[in-house]
Amino acid sequence: MTRPVPRKEWFETAISKLYQTLPQPRAVGHEGNTVYRFENPSILHAIFLKSVRYVSGLNAGQTLFDLGFFQELGTLQRTLDEFQEDVLFLSLAVHSDDITKMHNSYLDAFWQEERDFPEFRRDQRNRYSVPRKKVHAYISRMSNGGRQDAEGEALGKYLSSENFGFVHGAASHILDLYDPKLDRFDVQGVSDPDLRLDHERDWQNYHFRGLIVIAFAAKSLGAQELLADATEIHARLTPHYVK
Repeated sequence: MTRPVPRKEWFETAISKLYQTLPQPRAVGHEGNTVYRFENPSILHAIFLKSVRYVSGLNAGQTLFDLGFFQELGTLQRTLDEFQEDVLFLSLAVHSDDITKMHNSYLDAFWQEERDFPEFRRDQRNRYSVPRKKVHAYISRMSNGGRQDAEGEALGKYLSSENFGFVHGAASHILDLYDPKLDRFDVQGVSDPDLRLDHERDWQNYHFRGLIVIAFAAKSLGAQELLADATEIHARLTPHYVK
């Protein structure tokens, strides 16, 4: 059954309102090209940019869903899982005035420019990344009054792993592309109505969770009107998602 979701225009307007709280990126030279970068980037800029990617991902995912590319949608959903976690991880630190060394390490890696091959060849270590389990632990602890929340941590790990099979092409997922009636594999989008329904309900959850992303970002960036709007819509839609 189709559940109500915020309109795509609402999310796009929300990004515009968040952007209005920040100065424009400036044109700078980088390796012979002109690129745009924020001057004196901070944790607030990072929260905003992760929110941008979440909303962009919703638009891209809707296209994949409409065309029946559910495997590819599952892969994209894995990135949305992490973008939501990132917004909460950074925003909770801002809301609690608790920006730790772990957050600074995360931000250092986030703002790092991509290396060219000669530089990579000299040092072939990958870009540093705060372990996802530490991100989960921080979110669950800060959402539980500062106390360890094993259940919350387990939930975070579960959500992170839920789309793992799509990302790495697990056999059970790929075999969903098989059409027994035509004895072929669908590589131009799946038309099975039952499979579409399963993915539709899951995909609706990402729009609902997008309200949380926008609300946390709005609180962090001081967009009070947007925060109130996101909170009101979230409360109105909650009965359709939480039973």
